[in-house]
Amino acid sequence: MAEQGNPIFANCIFAFWESRDLPETAIDQLQKTLENHAGEISPNDDDGKINLEDVTHIISTTSDFPQYSEARRNMISIVKPAWITQSLLKNKQAQPRPYTPDPNLIFSDITISCADIPTGDKDAIIGAVLAMGGAESNSLTKLTTHICALTVDHPKCQQALEKSLKCKIVLPHWYVQVYLSPYKLTMNRFDDCLKLGKRIDERPYCLPDPEIFKMKPEDTLAIPDSDRLLGASSPRPETLPISTDDLRHLDVFRNKKVMISKDLEINGRLLKVLEDLIVNGHGSITNSVHNADMFVCQWREGRDYTFASRAGIDVGNLSWLYHLITYNEWTSPLRRLLHYPLPREGIPGFEKFRITLSNYGGEARTYLENLVHVSGAEFTKSMKQDNTHLITARKSSEKCQAAEEWNIDMVNHLWIEESYAKCEVQKLSNPRYNHFPPRTNLGEIIGQTQFDPA
Repeated sequence: MAEQGNPIFANCIFAFWESRDLPETAIDQLQKTLENHAGEISPNDDDGKINLEDVTHIISTTSDFPQYSEARRNMISIVKPAWITQSLLKNKQAQPRPYTPDPNLIFSDITISCADIPTGDKDAIIGAVLAMGGAESNSLTKLTTHICALTVDHPKCQQALEKSLKCKIVLPHWYVQVYLSPYKLTMNRFDDCLKLGKRIDERPYCLPDPEIFKMKPEDTLAIPDSDRLLGASSPRPETLPISTDDLRHLDVFRNKKVMISKDLEINGRLLKVLEDLIVNGHGSITNSVHNADMFVCQWREGRDYTFASRAGIDVGNLSWLYHLITYNEWTSPLRRLLHYPLPREGIPGFEKFRITLSNYGGEARTYLENLVHVSGAEFTKSMKQDNTHLITARKSSEKCQAAEEWNIDMVNHLWIEESYAKCEVQKLSNPRYNHFPPRTNLGEIIGQTQFDPA
């Protein structure tokens, strides 16, 4: 039996959400650690549900689990495993906010320390980081992840370089790209603080040799991979992602009653394969939406869809069902835009648009093409003067030049993602939609927009 440590977690009851990033072996070790420091473990039910009435903390690397919203409403702390490590280092429970898996708190794993930043700008940056889940330290500590500085001459920067600390020395411009504050940064080259509301790669802003100062915006920039869109770039997959000869066991359907709608119009053989996968995974098939835990359909219409969407049943399309089968892991159909049933008539207003793309590649391009189609607009590979919109990942290409000459609206992908998620054409005057950081391909943040579960 392990030696008992300080009772750091006394009066705390923990549950875990297993995922690819937090497998069972890691959970077993963390549970032992918590118990050795007076923590109590609440096992999940047979169907994987967490007993929310019992627990004070949920350890998870993701917010993508069925009871996330309910747990937040119940004021249960949801934290990443790093919270346990930091609590042990501090010999007391760490603040939970910097360790949240909430994707909206984009600075949740950041602790900044400002160096040679003017007071007003320093306050603005710290306020932005704190508001988005990060932390701030006046001095350089082991927990510091980023030093915000204009040069490397400050003692903090010198200390970090001399001791080869893991923290990054970043220009304030990086924070400005991802968050809007009420301050106007004097050192920023832009006229105002524009925000994306997404966390972009900080490497172009890292001192001592930041790329944004030595490279031109139009210089070549690699198109980032878009692996996060695998299995989520099309609302109607052409093939089953696994061999029909290999009906492996799936835990994701355990104790779940699944209804597959006829509006999917899939052939009898494929339907039989899908039903066998669900049943072999200890799930069941139902023909009544009133008994269902999951409802799979193509369109946002009909009595069954209306009932399911209002009754708290998981409602997704065939792409979502395939994703569950591929990864054998639950994910909300609201998490990815093309996993939710489609509006048959598209988004009101989009029928007037002719949209083309630039600077996106791979799955990201396929995803955006499909998003244009399901929104009700016309997609064109080439661009002509009668195009209404150019969606681009950066403001540099022949299409971008032509769009400016022809007065075609030029936006990043956030415009169409948020229009689709809100079922309403978003105003082009929103600065988030026409903001292009100079050395960033915005394909790196594609696919992060979700439907509002409310």
